[in-house]
Amino acid sequence: MNPTPTFLGILGVPLSHSLSPVMFRTLLPRWLPGATYHPFATKPEHLEAFMKSVQTVGLRGFNVTIPYKEAVIPYLDSLSPDAQEIGAVNCVVVERDGSLVGHNFDGPAFLATLSGRLPRTNRAVVLGSGGAARAVVWALDKLGFADIRVLTRSLGRRQQRPFPSTKVRFQQYGEAAQRGIVVGADLVVNATPVGQGELVDSVPINTRLTQGQLAYDLVYAPYPTKWLTSAQDTGAQIFGGLEMLARQGALSLEQWLDEEKDIPWQPFLGVLELIR
Repeated sequence: MNPTPTFLGILGVPLSHSLSPVMFRTLLPRWLPGATYHPFATKPEHLEAFMKSVQTVGLRGFNVTIPYKEAVIPYLDSLSPDAQEIGAVNCVVVERDGSLVGHNFDGPAFLATLSGRLPRTNRAVVLGSGGAARAVVWALDKLGFADIRVLTRSLGRRQQRPFPSTKVRFQQYGEAAQRGIVVGADLVVNATPVGQGELVDSVPINTRLTQGQLAYDLVYAPYPTKWLTSAQDTGAQIFGGLEMLARQGALSLEQWLDEEKDIPWQPFLGVLELIR
């Protein structure tokens, strides 16, 4: 047990939709008595100042969410192997020497939620090309998908950092593009924020899914999102992002503990199901 309180949190903007603060505040007393968890809603123009103040304010670590999963990387001292491969970070650990180490647990968490649940692994479509999409593509590659399509609003964005799979093909948003790549896909993943917050009444694509397809929305609240409801109404199987959030939360806490300890993810999911 740490002799002094542990200072943790989540970096992103906006954070009003995030369930991470309540989730961690509920469960931290079990593993880190006295620890606190805070939302750091930081505007882009203040990101550099925040990152430079991390050691000064005594943070032990923090989660990273939209829109900073890629943007924090230049401020870190090193990356875990998974974060290096994915090219995005969702958890930062402040080591005892003050160095900042970036991890990515989105990829392993997404991978774990789908392992053993996929009847086919031919074509997957990922909506979005940000940090969450990178983690999804990394996991899809490991799951054995032969064809991974990324639907993005800006084809130029992918050139900033290579995606973690050689199987990826990019296509720009548009009705024709949506119909062309979604039809016949075994799995369609929404890795955008569309469906939450101010975009709660919006859908990431208008193309309807059908029976035999799986719609996976990383948005975890509300559940089901408008897009998942539409997919279910037309016969598709649906999956929300709550289990993924729980799994990455447990993995983050493992990194923040001083001693090695396996943290079960099921209590995290139980809390999330109560507060969602």
